[in-house]
Amino acid sequence: MTNEDQPLLTIGAVARLTGIPAATIRAWERRYGIPRPCRTASGRRLYRAADLALLRQLRTRQTSAAALAAAWRETHAAPAPDVSLLDALRHARVAAAEQRLDELVGLLSTEAFLEQVLWPLASALEQLPPAAAWLAVQLMRRRLQALLAALTVPGEVPLVVAGLGRSDLRVLALGLQLARRGVPVLALGLGVPLAILSELLRALPARALVVEGGEAPTLAALAQLPCPLLAVATSAPAPVRVLPDQLAAATEQLLAWLA
Repeated sequence: MTNEDQPLLTIGAVARLTGIPAATIRAWERRYGIPRPCRTASGRRLYRAADLALLRQLRTRQTSAAALAAAWRETHAAPAPDVSLLDALRHARVAAAEQRLDELVGLLSTEAFLEQVLWPLASALEQLPPAAAWLAVQLMRRRLQALLAALTVPGEVPLVVAGLGRSDLRVLALGLQLARRGVPVLALGLGVPLAILSELLRALPARALVVEGGEAPTLAALAQLPCPLLAVATSAPAPVRVLPDQLAAATEQLLAWLA
């Protein structure tokens, strides 16, 4: 039987067959892109057998944001980096890279820009020569910091974000998504020395410190600070809370934790 021959089910029928409330199914689709139902001309959702099987599989697993993000990665191919942007960066054509970034920022929403441009580029950094990777991080950081600064709320206790490794793109993107949801964010940038970071966090009222990268000894030292430490997509020693590298999942986990 082809996909076209398979029976189509309404969301109500799927909810009854899986035991998952219709509101939850819609929320998973909105936040994580799973499942992907067909749509009628009026926008009504219709589900195939494969959607039903996926939802039943998710119901048997831990239905946390991390589990859903993992399921998304298992069932969807990751978007490839933008070819024109990657080529300009690889050959250090700064003006061309800047122009392509401007085009993509203008064409896409913030969420689409992060998911379709930033994440794939961050994942492709290891494929670039060191100078090109450094250039990519600088150009992307500049845009993320500008977007984040526009949403900064002065005077409120912030969530502090910082990069400890080669790139801070993920943690800046996460900070941007949180700021768009009303969370005050202070971005410290990349490569803050441990001594300065420790001194700052002891003096600054902060809701938490969210970092990307960093060696285990550094993370263990930061875990002794007065504010909680959360690390993005890294192997961290206890008691560090580890967030997934998928933007939607990490955002939802942090929002739930901050609530």
